[in-house]
Amino acid sequence: MVARAYSEAGIDLVNNPDFCTPNDIKNSSLLFFVDKPSIQVCDEEIQAIEEEGDTTEGMRKVTNALLKDLRNIDPSIEGLNDIDTLIMKKPELDSIISDKLEKSGYLNFWKIELSRFPWRYDPIKMTQLYHSLEDQEMLLDYCRSTIKQNKNGDFKHWYINAVYYHDLYSKFNSKTFLCYANLYFKLASLHESRVKTAEIILSVYRNKSS
Repeated sequence: MVARAYSEAGIDLVNNPDFCTPNDIKNSSLLFFVDKPSIQVCDEEIQAIEEEGDTTEGMRKVTNALLKDLRNIDPSIEGLNDIDTLIMKKPELDSIISDKLEKSGYLNFWKIELSRFPWRYDPIKMTQLYHSLEDQEMLLDYCRSTIKQNKNGDFKHWYINAVYYHDLYSKFNSKTFLCYANLYFKLASLHESRVKTAEIILSVYRNKSS
């Protein structure tokens, strides 16, 4: 997976990205050892991180709990992608699985991101944040990075997944597929708001930062 990811970006770490070992990647001439790849943080920084929480870990816990619950319905489910196949093979499980999905918190986990960083999606709130910062350029760098990621297609998979699950819903009339379609359309919509907010802030302040 690592070799293929680099290859997709135009960097071949090994001769054949489809058939290689971790040691092949480790010995690639394009990679180098990073000495002391860690940084020291103060107690205040640690406290801030702990108070903010780790959304990645939170999402992992929600996902693992959901999968554990679904395996009680069908042990063949190993990952989220297995749900699609199971619904197609056993449509009678659709209502049970969709209910588990809705109650798990998986479909609404995006609300945590929105509550933590509401300014990312609202030009007025980002403007207020901009004027409250000492280092305003830092916020403009965030806007530039967001726009760059969008141009690179880093979040295009949300729209692709939305269309994919909408098509499955049209074909199978499955509530589970509808839940997924709505989720990914929401994520795609939020990302669009995030990009537009970044564009607005840059258009106004890119030449005014001190």
